[in-house]
Amino acid sequence: ITPELREDIMRIEINYINKLLGTSLTSEKVVKHLKTMRFEASAEEKNSVRVIIPPYRVDILHPADIVEEIAMSIGYDNLGPQPIPNYLPAKRPRRIILVNHLRELLIGLGFQEVMTLVLMSSDFVKKVFKGEVDVLEVLNPLSLELSCVRTSLLPGIMAVFGKSQYAEMPVRVFEIGYVVTKDVNSPTGWRNELRLGIGIMNSEVSFEDIQAPVYAVLRALGLQPQTKIYTHPTLINGRTAKLLVNEKFVGYLGEVHPEVLEVLGIKYPVAIAELNVERIEMVLR
Repeated sequence: ITPELREDIMRIEINYINKLLGTSLTSEKVVKHLKTMRFEASAEEKNSVRVIIPPYRVDILHPADIVEEIAMSIGYDNLGPQPIPNYLPAKRPRRIILVNHLRELLIGLGFQEVMTLVLMSSDFVKKVFKGEVDVLEVLNPLSLELSCVRTSLLPGIMAVFGKSQYAEMPVRVFEIGYVVTKDVNSPTGWRNELRLGIGIMNSEVSFEDIQAPVYAVLRALGLQPQTKIYTHPTLINGRTAKLLVNEKFVGYLGEVHPEVLEVLGIKYPVAIAELNVERIEMVLR
């Protein structure tokens, strides 16, 4: 038994070579480079070359392999990068533009941005909502402090206030982040939703203290917000309202109930708001 020493023949179009390499080689130049790489080659009509592949070059399987040999003969450094002839400038997605605008507006209003964890303690979340909440539990959590996925930004902001009671008052914070919400159309029954949470803690805080910056932000976006009576387990009845823009629900705001503050060990009154950024984006279209 002996190896089959059979030569293969491959024909390659010059246009194909130049397209891959970004060059303008002629048939004669291609033949010259192939001979440099110890291939027998000859120019043919119809702008192509005929290449004889030796039996020991078992690595040559495709015309692109021949093009690679030509590139090595030319030298990769000699090929050089070529600028893209036509391109479109990158454009930021509308949602990112909106989020950055919201961030700038709130910082301008004297708020400080915070970033809390997506995973939280289910016990803490239930305390914030007085047990009136659907908690998305994590299977086999590494810690009880990371036992559920947040369905609202309120618990994270309340946790920040709990650790900021000895800071200089007022404490004014906001957070822009994703939460999970129920969705019957989703394969998992849940989906991500982008929200904006705003909170104020001070020795004295009223509904109007949180309403003013929320209205300022929405009006800066060119929207005309309205409020209507609303109930929320975390907030005081009669001091809570839902936010409407063009008769569409975009969020809620109000004063945190004293019972919630007491359970969480927060000694100062708190006013808070949560807005749905995705719905605001839809209204702006």
